[in-house]
Amino acid sequence: MSEQPATLYDVAVLAGVSVLDASEALHGGTGLPRHQADRLSSAVGKLGYHPVPFVAGETPMSVKIVVPTLTSWFYAQAANTAQRIFQQRGIASTVLSLHQELGPAIPGTDELDPLLAQVTRHAEGILVMGLDLGGPQVDVLQDSGVAVIQMGQATDRWDTVGIDDELAAWTAARHLLDLGHWNVALLAGTDSTMTARRTGYERALAEYDVETDQDLVVTTSTSIDGGYRAMNELLSHRGRPTAVVAGCDEIAFGALKALEEHDLATPEDVSLVGIDDHPISSLLHLSTVAQPVEDQAALAASLHADQILAGTASVLPQWHSLPTRIIPRQTTRRARISY
Repeated sequence: MSEQPATLYDVAVLAGVSVLDASEALHGGTGLPRHQADRLSSAVGKLGYHPVPFVAGETPMSVKIVVPTLTSWFYAQAANTAQRIFQQRGIASTVLSLHQELGPAIPGTDELDPLLAQVTRHAEGILVMGLDLGGPQVDVLQDSGVAVIQMGQATDRWDTVGIDDELAAWTAARHLLDLGHWNVALLAGTDSTMTARRTGYERALAEYDVETDQDLVVTTSTSIDGGYRAMNELLSHRGRPTAVVAGCDEIAFGALKALEEHDLATPEDVSLVGIDDHPISSLLHLSTVAQPVEDQAALAASLHADQILAGTASVLPQWHSLPTRIIPRQTTRRARISY
């Protein structure tokens, strides 16, 4: 089996720069400091990285970036980054927010099928971000003949860029377990991302021979309000844990508010860790597992641009998983020992 060609991410890692910075430096955007530019040039040569060039005078090409909503920091940042990459490669891009198009309708309903079919008729490529696509939606995209790349959960239909969500939650839970917490709760949603994160939480507990207490697992919406309601439910009806894993930082923000209203403080009374590293997390001193949002979007757009400009898709769809890392801040501490 032949090795897969190097990607922009491989080049960026070897050069020690971000994927976005590498793309801008290689495609006529903002330059890098001399020492970084030299490392980038060396990495390109060592890895044999050959992005497909845009040839002036060719027929203009366009991409649709489909997101659940632009009110989320994650999708707003990711879509903005992807558009910058496409612009560097000479490809026009338009962002389609399903919340704006369909209102409260949930992606995966019958309303989504004709919308996707319409979108594919007016673009050479579709970059799908964070959608749990059902069989009919996958078929619509697959049958359209346009290039497709997904950012989020892995699929065997086309290239996907994302993180290992199970590993991210495992890291969050292990952080608390390593601090001596055995009574660890989980506040999480129900989509595929949150399901993977719940699996990671349960795996970490099992590795410490801690049985998952279903009373400490609260299902909620992936939002600040959802976190607030879930933490209230936990404290009012299920007992107080010594530590909590929030399925995402927004849930953690709501949990912090509920803890304050119950006259409980972090980390003195309850340790709390989130996932994602939302821009507000550092201001709230929230311990979290960070994921590289811009690098994911930049890599997805870079791979997509290569496919569109070359007029070919991956023969064997690849899963490109980018690393996450724990950032301990001031909402977690070692558990107190009771005698």
